[in-house]
Formats: sequence, structure tokens, C-alpha cells
Amino acid sequence: MAEIADGFSLFEVCKDAAKCQIRRDLSEDNIIITHGNRRGIVLNVEDQKEIGDWSLKSGGHLESPVVAYGDRYAAIVLSPGTTTEAIRSWDAKALTLDKMQKHNASFEHWIIQVAATFHTLIGAINEDAFVIYKDSRISLLSSESKDAVGLEYSGEIMFCDSIEFDDKHFVVVVMLDAEKLNLILYEVQSIGIQFKSIQLPLKGKATAYCLHSSSSLGPALTVLGEKGHLVRVHLSSMDACSLSTITAPYDIDTSIVALDDSQLAVAGVNSQSGNGIGIWNCQLHCMQNVTPLPVDAPMCSPMYCHENKLLLILGGSLYAFPVTRRAATLRANLGKLKSTKAPLSATGSQEKLQKIVNQLSPEKPPTQKALTQLFKDVGGILKGISGSASEGVLLQPLIASLTNVCLESSFWPRQQIQTLINSKLIPASCSVCLMKALSDHTEVEMVLDALDSIRDIPEAALLSALACILSADDNKLPDFDGFKESVQPEEPLSDFSAKKKHIVFHIMKQPFNDIFMVESLRNMKVDHIKELFKLLSDELVCLCQHILILRPLSTAQIVDWISMMVDAQFTQLVLSQEFHPLFMVLQDVVREQMEFYNELSCLEEILQRLRDQVQLPTQKNIGSYCIQTLHIL
Repeated sequence: MAEIADGFSLFEVCKDAAKCQIRRDLSEDNIIITHGNRRGIVLNVEDQKEIGDWSLKSGGHLESPVVAYGDRYAAIVLSPGTTTEAIRSWDAKALTLDKMQKHNASFEHWIIQVAATFHTLIGAINEDAFVIYKDSRISLLSSESKDAVGLEYSGEIMFCDSIEFDDKHFVVVVMLDAEKLNLILYEVQSIGIQFKSIQLPLKGKATAYCLHSSSSLGPALTVLGEKGHLVRVHLSSMDACSLSTITAPYDIDTSIVALDDSQLAVAGVNSQSGNGIGIWNCQLHCMQNVTPLPVDAPMCSPMYCHENKLLLILGGSLYAFPVTRRAATLRANLGKLKSTKAPLSATGSQEKLQKIVNQLSPEKPPTQKALTQLFKDVGGILKGISGSASEGVLLQPLIASLTNVCLESSFWPRQQIQTLINSKLIPASCSVCLMKALSDHTEVEMVLDALDSIRDIPEAALLSALACILSADDNKLPDFDGFKESVQPEEPLSDFSAKKKHIVFHIMKQPFNDIFMVESLRNMKVDHIKELFKLLSDELVCLCQHILILRPLSTAQIVDWISMMVDAQFTQLVLSQEFHPLFMVLQDVVREQMEFYNELSCLEEILQRLRDQVQLPTQKNIGSYCIQTLHIL
């Protein structure tokens, strides 16, 4: 879970801030800020000072933004007093344009002869291939051909950027053609430069774009549509998927930055304290927090993420907003943020853990004292893990061995299991036994932490988590900030407290396979099945009666769970006299809904007949039109 701290001023950019853009950095500490097409600076973010100034010779002109690739910069430069453009490339260590030298002997290949219109450099694939734009068309300029090769894509460029992932270079271009957004991707492969295209499932112009990558997603482009629709395109497979819809109000000139796979920083969010930067959670479909902007000034550039800071130019000044990333737990998503002291970085952790695992014997479980001593070293190792996906895959078998040792011990090693859960490295194969043990010991808080830290939890583990919550007393349930224990007077009374109901519904929203869930429900205690069935039935009645209470489960989700429980426990539910009154109520609810939809269908038919019989007047006389309209009504 990410948090954005208050912003502070880093650097005075210029008075004409509308022409400023933050460009990609080529080092860990420096960024590039271009001032229109004439000047640029290299800024050290940590030292908050300018370390280089770019200024062209008299008459020189930058015809496109400065782009980055490898350890070099590139831009199209118009020579003084001529109509000849050249793609110049400079070493990243140089500080001024006047001192920068051509970096390769094939510089003449990048001279572009033009007449009246000029090209725009939109991306650099490598030192031998550039993507340019002219006359509403994209062209590829490579060392294989001195002339720019035009492609069939045309239109207005809405977004362009490049990214490097796994030693591959990608140039992404989004073009608007006849209200259709086309994404064109250039990728460098061993067989040459390949390009692909896809039409984005959005209409009209998009509001903001974000090109990012992660170990789990790979390179991806996230697009924010005009009505808040979020679409993500995975560049490796070129498939587009809808994320969610931002419901919070925001400015039309907003920008977005991906903080991780599920969280987006959104600039220009409207709140009670004014505009700010908010964090939109794509999984929970909510704006988690909004940090106010330090000044009431228009945003002059898209937001940019450098290391752990969000950079934004406001009113001629560059502001930084520190971002803190914490391990999210289910309790944090429900309203209470708790630090899990997640480890950050280390090397050689696999070898160290392997030595500890080798000391454990399956035939002779360790004593409580021995296990406590071993986990002192385990805790120190886990604190130093970087958290990368590749390292996590290597460590998961070792973490699984440690988890099994803890679960097979003759005592309850609560502290040791909590350490393993906080590492977020327990594989899904251990989750069934782990959840059952946590449920048997009624470890509610550890169950919530495990649900958030383990990916692809099996259905049996989810039901063990539900059993733990159902068996727990209300005083053992964690408190949530801002949560109020209240029941609407028109809501049917339930044996569940509002707090317990809130947690149960969030667990039931976890992804599952209905076939495996039915099999797991057959092994669940009948008492727990009856409790859940009664709770879901009351919830369905409230939904069908249109009682205005915020409900975390939709009607379809409630019906799915009821159907699975009836299928799994048919004898206990359908043939039991205890639930006959409840089934009668459900039958009445279903009958009322069917009658309601039948009446809607009849109304629709009547309206359609009226439309067919009555033709609306088209007279220009407004008075006559109003009279005839009233006559129709």
C-alpha cells in the first residue's frame, strides 16, 4: 500500500512553465527538464541543484523533445539558417550541447532533407533506429535505409514514449484517427525491428497515459479515458483489459503514474481541501487518500515518478511528493493501516536460508527454544530480501519448508508463523494447512494478514478463513478506523455484528473457481454453512427490497454463493425443516422480482407501440410543437 507525503519545492524552473516538460533520466539522481524547444537543464533531485545547462547556438532549434535510450540522448536539431534537420545523439555524461560530440561514424545517415515542414522525433529504439513523425504519419528511420519508411498508420499523435525491459527496447505510439485510438508498438528483436498494433477499447481522446513495467506484468501501458475508464495494455502480448472506473472527480488535465500493479497516482483529484494527488486502488475501486497540492496553480506538465518521488511542475516550480510503500494487509484495505515491517533488500538470502533448512530434521521436530533461536536468524534474513519476483520464486520452496516445520511442531509457534506471513513468500501450496491451523487457533489477525500476503489462495483455504471469522468472538475482531457499528432500522436483524459481516463479505469477494468451491463447501461444518446461508438470504432480501445500505456484495455474487451452498449441502438445507421458512421467503423474493421484470417488459412494449404509432412533430413553430407534445402526453 502506498502513501503520498506533502509536497515541497525543489527548483524554480521558469516563468513560462507551460512549455516545460520533465524528461526521462539516465541516472539514478538526475532528471532532464526541457524549456520549450530552446533550452534544457539537468537537475540533481537529491541535491536539489542544477548540474548542467543546455543551450543551442544562436539560430539553432530543437524540433522535437529530447528522448533517451541506453546511456545517450537524441533530438532533431535544425541547423542555423538552413532547412536541414539532423538527428543528433549525445553522451549522457556531457552537460552542454555545444560540447557534445557525435557518438558514431554513421551520423550522416541521420540527415533529413526537408522543404517547409519538419519532422518530430518521438522515440529512439537504439542508435541505429529512430521513429519519427511528419505530415500526420509515422515513419521508421533505420541504418538499413537512409530514407524514412512510412507506415500505414496516420492521425494525430496523442502519446509517445519508449521503455526498456529485459534488454528489449519498446517504442509506444498512440494515435487518434477518426475517433479511434490506435496503439502502435515497435520492438527490437533478433530478427529485426517488429511492429504491432491494437485498437484501444476507448472512444475519443484519452485523458492521461502511463507507460510502466513490473516483474509480474512486464511492460504495460495504462490509459485513462474521458469518463474515468482505465484500460491496460500488456505490450508483450498486446492484449487490452479493463481495470476499473475512477469515480472520484478530477481535473481534465490530469496525469497518472503507476505505483505498482494495482495502485495509480492520479494528479488533479478534487477534494474538500482543494486539488491534490490521490491513490486509486484498481482492485478495491476506491480513492484511498488524497494529498493536497502545496500551491493553487495549474499543472504545467504531466506527473513524473523518479525513484520514490512524484515530480510535478506547478506555477513555474518543480515540486516533489515523497511516496512511501508499505506492505498492504486486508485490515489496511478495510480502513486500518498497519506496518508489517516488510524486508527491503539483501543478497545471498537463498544460501543463508538453505543452511537453516538443512539443520531441520523431519523425523525430529525442533523444540520451542531451538525454533525460536533459528527464527532469530530467519527474521534477519527476511528483512534484507529485496522483494523482487525472481528472488521470491527462488525462496518460496525454502519458506514452504519452514512453514511445514512450524505447523508440525508440538507447540503453537505463533511468532514464527507471523514472521513467515509478513515475508509474503508463503506459496499457495501451504495455504490450506496454514489457514486450517490459524482457524483452529482462532488467529483472526493472522488470517487477515495471510489472505493478503498469499497469492492464488485455494478455495479450501478461503473457507478455513471464513470458519475462523465465524467462530471468533466480536471482541477478538480487529477494529477499523472510521468504522461504526450501526444497523439501519429498516434492515432485517441479523445474528452477525456489523463488524463480522464486513470482514466475511470481504473474504467472500476473493476470486475462486465455483467447481472447486462446491467441493470444498461439502467439507465445511454444517453450522457454518447455515450461518452463511442465513446471512446471505437476509442480504438478498434487503437488496431486492431496495434498502439503501452500502453492500459490499452484489446480487450476482450473493446468488452464486447461495447456489453453491445449496448444491454442496442439499440435504442439510433443502430437506431440513429448519430452513423451510427461509426458503419460502426466498421464493417470495424471486417471485416478486420476476413479476417486477415482467411489468418492466410490458411497459417497454407499450412505449415501443406508442413510438411506432405517434410521430413527433417537426414544425419549426415552437408553440405548435409544445401543444402537440402535450396532446401526445
